[in-house]
Amino acid sequence: MASEPKKPIEEPADQAGAQADGTGKGINRRDFLGTVGVIGGTVLLGKPGRASASEEFEGYPNSFGLLTDLTACVGCRSCEKACNEANKLPAPDKPFDDSSVFTEKRMPTQKAYTVVNRYENPKDKSKPIFRKIQCNHCKEPACLTSCPIHAYTKTPEGAVMYNPDLCFGCRYCMTACPFYIPAYDYWSAFEPRIQKCTMCLPRLKEGKMTACAEACPAGAITFGKREELLKIARERIDRNPGKYVNHIYGEYEVGGTNWLYLSGVPFEQLDFPTNLPKKPLIEATKGFLSAVSLVLYGGAGHFWASFWAHFPTEEKDEGVGDKRRKKRGGSEKMSTHWAVKSEARTNNFRVWFMGQLIMGMTGPDYFRILLPPFNNVAAIILSVGLPLIAMRFLFGLYTVTHASNEYPWGLYLGWGLFGGVPLSATGFVMATAYYIFGYRRYHPILRLAVLTGFLGYLFAVIYLLVDLGRPWRIYYPMIIGFGTQSVLFLVAWHVATYLTVQFIEFSPAILEWLKSQRVRRWAVMLTIGMTIAGIILSTLHQSALGAMYLLVPGKLHPLWYSPYIWIFFLCSSIYAALAMVIVVSSLSIRFLKNRTDRTFQESLPRLTLGLGQGAAVGMFVYLVFKIIGVAHGNNWNLLNTPYGYWFLVEVIGFVMAPALMFTYGVKKRSVGVVRFAAFYAVVGIILNRLNVSIIALNWQLPHHFQHIIPPWPEPMAVLSIATIHILIFRWILNRMPVLHADPEYAEAENH
Repeated sequence: MASEPKKPIEEPADQAGAQADGTGKGINRRDFLGTVGVIGGTVLLGKPGRASASEEFEGYPNSFGLLTDLTACVGCRSCEKACNEANKLPAPDKPFDDSSVFTEKRMPTQKAYTVVNRYENPKDKSKPIFRKIQCNHCKEPACLTSCPIHAYTKTPEGAVMYNPDLCFGCRYCMTACPFYIPAYDYWSAFEPRIQKCTMCLPRLKEGKMTACAEACPAGAITFGKREELLKIARERIDRNPGKYVNHIYGEYEVGGTNWLYLSGVPFEQLDFPTNLPKKPLIEATKGFLSAVSLVLYGGAGHFWASFWAHFPTEEKDEGVGDKRRKKRGGSEKMSTHWAVKSEARTNNFRVWFMGQLIMGMTGPDYFRILLPPFNNVAAIILSVGLPLIAMRFLFGLYTVTHASNEYPWGLYLGWGLFGGVPLSATGFVMATAYYIFGYRRYHPILRLAVLTGFLGYLFAVIYLLVDLGRPWRIYYPMIIGFGTQSVLFLVAWHVATYLTVQFIEFSPAILEWLKSQRVRRWAVMLTIGMTIAGIILSTLHQSALGAMYLLVPGKLHPLWYSPYIWIFFLCSSIYAALAMVIVVSSLSIRFLKNRTDRTFQESLPRLTLGLGQGAAVGMFVYLVFKIIGVAHGNNWNLLNTPYGYWFLVEVIGFVMAPALMFTYGVKKRSVGVVRFAAFYAVVGIILNRLNVSIIALNWQLPHHFQHIIPPWPEPMAVLSIATIHILIFRWILNRMPVLHADPEYAEAENH
């Protein structure tokens, strides 16, 4: 056994500097981002820090490590007992001398930092093989790379440490870890934390070895300097070529780990992940993060040029402005409604305000309109779902989720965040078409698109709040700690900023409803600037959502995983937005026709065909990218597998089919076909995001499909949040000038 340290280990004087963030150049104050006032441009776009640049940081050269020789392990579980005692963990459900635990495959939990599993020996069935599992303490940890707030650090001793005081419960580290190690306390409502092996760092600082190495009676665990352990492992393989597999697990996997393994059988037979890259996982996201600056600067220049070229005072579509001005005021019914409403507004604030809320009706009349079937169904859903959400905050995530250490993310993120954000790109896409490229004919549905996007992002945040382990700390990545090496940090900043931008974009409608003309004038002046800022922000975070999965090459099925997955996400969000605008406008004209004016009613069929044409083009472009992705990975053989068939269902059934429907509907001028295709495409987007975030993730784990089927409280809670979303959306459409123009603001058409 390698010698123990004889004196306490001193941290290098430059440790703080080694762990500090990089000092990449911030953007020039004259650059576009500064012009539009986006906060934190330097932070967001600076070069990745220490943990992000593996070619500059290759691990601490004198760090400690451990070598586990699986041929020597006898399954006594002494290491488990020692770890439990050293870390003051609760007693196990079964005593450490109870061999019945070997009947199932275990993983580390918040109550057990290390576990030993038993496997059948193909060489000699009378001599089983035992595998010790714990945190491998990667040289370039994926948990550190993924954390948007620097809750993880890599110490000079070799240990990867977690700080619960910084954690806000996103559990991205659990998704990113290629070894499924971080364990989460789903049963704690107020102080849940990630727990894992610490490599006995306090003992190392005292000059001692780890508790498991000290307790091992069979000499299966060797403690020492990592470089020395590699020499020992290589010597054992060279001396006993028939005893060991010619591979030191952890020498190169994901850039190398401080915990190393030797085995007498192939590692895949012992459930070691063997499909991992040799490069650190940060290498996959580093390219994307480096490209962010190019997108920002190139996009800023392009959008400024487009702004000056495509924002003339006259209408791009000849005659549209004249026609709109002739039709101003809408139907006689709408004009009468708003005239009565204006007259009813007196100096009595209470009367005026109640009139705004209940649309000028009497209390009994307003109560009667609250009794249609949909509201009754919504009341039933909320009566069940809201108590479930309350239970989540009172008793922990386990009450309303199927999540586990292997499956940290469920429907709240798969549906509400990863599925909801692309469908909320409506404001970004329509604002680009209207303000940047000058398609002024889309004005009647512009506010509807912006409102759809704003509420979509708002409720994506609400789904996230329900899912976060510590939702009250959601602001931590923006204020407390900057994990600039994390793609999630980029997403957090951009979504938060873009939500603000979208609120400002929609604020003229709110201010028109409140009859605040002076403030509205200022809001209108900000709209174009906010729009251009929103285009940049949305472009980056739509792609960043896909880039989050660059860290899971061994977990996500190869047909869905690609180095270009961020391009897939961005491209699909564009056609998803166009399809969603068609869906919400179709539902509006169907159920809220009395809130629309003549301009909206008469222009909608033509606009629907135009949106369908754009959606068809976007879907065919996306289809080409998906084919390129399969070809790039040379995964054609995987198409003839069960997952391959499911992949073809998604691509052919929910991308190619609606794209052809869009094409046919536009060619035949069939608005009904285009609308059906839009609904179809929206379902396809949701299916894709659920595939990436749930169904095709962890596909190699045993009993995978049993784990991804959620218990009934989870979809019920999701349904209740979606119901609230619909109710608020309808409430706004019924009151604010979204589907119609307010005649009191004549200049609103050109804002």
